[in-house]
Amino acid sequence: MDETARRWRDALLESIEPYRKLPILLSGGMDSLTLYAALVELGERPDCVTYRLGVYPSEDVDMVERVTRDHGSRLHVTMVPADPASIEHDVRHVVRFLGTGRKTAVECAVPIMYMARMVRRYFDDQAILGDPGIVEDNRMFSVGVNTDGETEYWREWRRARMLERDDQVVNGSRAMVLAAESEGLTLARPFGEEPVVSVGLSIPVAEMNSPRQKGIALRAFPRFFGYPDDVRYWRRNKSLQSASHLRDVYHEAFGVGPKQVAAVYARLLVEETRQERLW
Repeated sequence: MDETARRWRDALLESIEPYRKLPILLSGGMDSLTLYAALVELGERPDCVTYRLGVYPSEDVDMVERVTRDHGSRLHVTMVPADPASIEHDVRHVVRFLGTGRKTAVECAVPIMYMARMVRRYFDDQAILGDPGIVEDNRMFSVGVNTDGETEYWREWRRARMLERDDQVVNGSRAMVLAAESEGLTLARPFGEEPVVSVGLSIPVAEMNSPRQKGIALRAFPRFFGYPDDVRYWRRNKSLQSASHLRDVYHEAFGVGPKQVAAVYARLLVEETRQERLW
């Protein structure tokens, strides 16, 4: 293992240690898989919660089933309804507590809401999420840092932003937190905590994404991922909504395209806000 990967792995293990007995929301993307790999490294086989959208195939579920089967974790899959009436009901519900109709926020909140309900039903009031909820010019800091450049000015700005956590911006990440909170669930997000934050910010982007996207995870947990000879589990990241087809199905349910659906969500927000005022 190279020194950079070792340093990053040690920082992640320290950050996740306080949460090692919690269930994990395991989407099947590299961020949540890396947290699962860290828990396995600590000797845990955590309970995992994921979701499936109706009867639609899901790359994420396929990945999560493989991982949990290989490592002996219990997997709990919650179903998110995919019929148009249920979709509209869910969107109306989430825009009400989000206070926004932003497309990404709405479509991230719905599955988290259902997973949160399952965690509360079977476990307790905390779970691990592979997302730190920190906004960097509409980019996320997690396993890999996605930036447009590595100037020192940019890196200093990035370091400062790590500590700001603008909770007024309801992006997809903040929407996940609000969705969980609406169901009485607190999300632990180790990627957004020290020491992994400082270590991650000290590593050049190219090295974080070597040998491939978010490749530092492959190098940090080679036994889990089978790096470099027999790489398993890795795949290019997709959003929470895309791999499950949620985004496509929601757009189809409202009979609009990707560019028009935000206007639909905004209209439903206005209607729900007006209804609240009437009450």
